[in-house]
Amino acid sequence: MKAWEICKQENSKSKFKDSNGYIWEVFVERTPYKTTCDLVTDNGGYIWKLYTLSEIAELDFEEVVDWSEVPVDTKILVRDSEDDIWERRHFAKYMKGKVLAWNKGTTSYSQKDGCVSWNYAKLYKEGEE
Repeated sequence: MKAWEICKQENSKSKFKDSNGYIWEVFVERTPYKTTCDLVTDNGGYIWKLYTLSEIAELDFEEVVDWSEVPVDTKILVRDSEDDIWERRHFAKYMKGKVLAWNKGTTSYSQKDGCVSWNYAKLYKEGEE
């Protein structure tokens, strides 16, 4: 995801990690005359103070998910390595730094086999895989 896509969505208070590892929070300010969107760090630093405009355009961003806040049975995509395809699952819990999903695509309502931990997980967004 690119910076302009993040700001276009106006993900106020969402956090994103850039391809250099910096974490940014989306700050949206609305006035009667305009809406502005900035990416800021926890200590209030602006992205345009760290990077040039051309560098910002080249950065890739991924959303940082607070898995402890994700509701049980939320749709997620999981895999064990970067080379694997994403598999559809439902979120079970977050424990010891690992995302666990219900086994075999079940939910908390229908599960019989427990849950499995995964090395990679992301929230499912409609139409994305």
